[in-house]
Amino acid sequence: MTNVLNSLKNTAKKLKTNTAGNFGIIASLSLFVLVGGAAMAVDASNGFAAKQRLQTTTDAIALMAAKDLSLSETEIVQLANDYHEVTYPGATGDRLTINSVERSGDTVTLDASNNINAYFARVFGHETLDIRTNSVASLARRDLDIALVLDNTGSMRGSKLAALKAASNDLVDILYQDPNLSRGTQLGLVPFASWVNVGADQIELASLDLRGVSDQNDLYFTNNQGRLDRYDDLGVDWDGCVENRLPPYDVDDTAPNPARPETLFQPAFNPKSANPAARADTSCDERRKVTPLTNNIGTIRRAISSMQASGWTNIANGATWGFRLVSPNAPFTQARPYEDENVQKAMVILTDGKQTMRPEASNISNYAYSPFGFYGERALNRNTQRLEGRTVKEALDNKLSETCEAAKAKDITVYTITFELDDRETQDIMRDCATTAGNYFDVASARELSPVFEQIASSLSNLRLTN
Repeated sequence: MTNVLNSLKNTAKKLKTNTAGNFGIIASLSLFVLVGGAAMAVDASNGFAAKQRLQTTTDAIALMAAKDLSLSETEIVQLANDYHEVTYPGATGDRLTINSVERSGDTVTLDASNNINAYFARVFGHETLDIRTNSVASLARRDLDIALVLDNTGSMRGSKLAALKAASNDLVDILYQDPNLSRGTQLGLVPFASWVNVGADQIELASLDLRGVSDQNDLYFTNNQGRLDRYDDLGVDWDGCVENRLPPYDVDDTAPNPARPETLFQPAFNPKSANPAARADTSCDERRKVTPLTNNIGTIRRAISSMQASGWTNIANGATWGFRLVSPNAPFTQARPYEDENVQKAMVILTDGKQTMRPEASNISNYAYSPFGFYGERALNRNTQRLEGRTVKEALDNKLSETCEAAKAKDITVYTITFELDDRETQDIMRDCATTAGNYFDVASARELSPVFEQIASSLSNLRLTN
């Protein structure tokens, strides 16, 4: 470029002294234009690149400043210089200057300038070109609806459950550390084993098939009598567990509607036992029923503390109820509407084992009574089984995948965790269940669990912010 400048200067001198005629003048002018145009193009290209670089830098700085309302103007200027040094280390000719920083509520306006070495402009006595940008970052603080879907099966006994409780409380600490944001953060808990207890005292009764009019009730009973009435006739209290609905409503959040009986939920009632409340395990224990979305930290912490480890593993059923907790549709209605752009919804699903169901006999149709009925059982008037697959695990894995896809289709961010789990198939299913590969975590030991929950909590906090 030095040679180009020298040529340009020499051409300018020759124009002053050349008397060889018009042709020589025209040739000299042409050369001047060509060489000058080349130098001008270099200045223009460098200036454009510098402005883009400066704009990108200041946009990023303004966004970071808007996220942290505690930063002073001096700290923002330091942040800008530090960011520039890290992003463009040793960038020749870059002289970033923050001219002004203004904050108004959640909006940060940043005016910055830079000057770069000039080439063509030097002919006119300008050694540098001045570049200036203005960046405005305004962040809205979104509300959060979050469901924790946590494995409470027998394999979680002891130190694993203790680590899960500690990690869950760490997540709560991070999400609720800012009092100004805590009111907009709702957290719910779904402890799962074979079953999920929805709470006899908290599910909307209008969501249940109270009169026994659905096809699902007819799978086991021939007359139209609601299962709650059957419990009353036997003098037995319903324990708060429900069967999952027949396909396709078993994996979605379709609102229950009495005018459409197939969308209603059935109180669990074991048709093959003298005790209608007989279950494959004790996961219908009232002490670990779901906690609907709430911003009451005390309620959340008590629910975490009440978690107990016993029973078999049905991740799919846990996930369906996590989905329904963050859905605005009944049977739980604490969640904000899907249409509300000021709300981000998320699920965190953790398991330490592959999906299982206790067999009660060698015949697959006699597997233990589950939220999906009996393995191998055909849905009435349908050509498909309620659980389809060569094994119980495959069938439940299919249901988990379907649930995750249905939730993600509603823009629910899904995080998944496998905890001290040595089963490649389940790890793959959980990885695919997550919204992105980065939302899946394979935790090898109890000491690694809290850092993962903290990372998820930080990610959720970032989801709270929008430009």
